Amino acid sequence: GPHKVSKPIRYSETLRLSKAHLAPNCVNLQNHGSKSSRAAAPAPTFKLFAVVSHHGHTLGGGHYTCDSRSVGGSSSEWFHCDDSRIHRVPVSEVLRRQAYVLFFERVNS
Repeated sequence: GPHKVSKPIRYSETLRLSKAHLAPNCVNLQNHGSKSSRAAAPAPTFKLFAVVSHHGHTLGGGHYTCDSRSVGGSSSEWFHCDDSRIHRVPVSEVLRRQAYVLFFERVNS
C-alpha cells in the first residue's frame, strides 16, 4: 500500500529552470512566446516563499508545520508556524527541513 517516503531532498531559496523544461508560452509571457523572443528570454527564476513539512511516520497521521517568508522593508524574514505558535527562524533552518511541499514565486518575467 501507500507509504511515506522519508528521503530528504536538497533545495535552495532560488530555483532556476532551463527553458528546455518549460512549454513555449511559459518562458516569456510578455512577448507571447514567439520563437525569436523565446531564444532571447532569460530562463525564469523563482524564489522560495513557503515550506510545508509533515511530521509523522505514516500517511494516515501526523502533524503539519509551515515556514513562510515575510517580505517587508529592505529584508525578508522567515517564520515557523506550528498551530498557534509562530516564531522567527533563520533561512538556514528552513532549508534543512524535510519538505512536503515547496512554494516558489516567479521573480523575473
